[in-house]
Amino acid sequence: MTEPEILLPALLNGIGPAKSFGCGLLLVRRI
Repeated sequence: MTEPEILLPALLNGIGPAKSFGCGLLLVRRI
């Protein structure tokens, strides 16, 4: 991850226009 300050809003709000249908959700794992 190069820009962690961008991650939190993306996790909370989702990504993309179809997020109301459950699309755009992120699964984040520690590797």
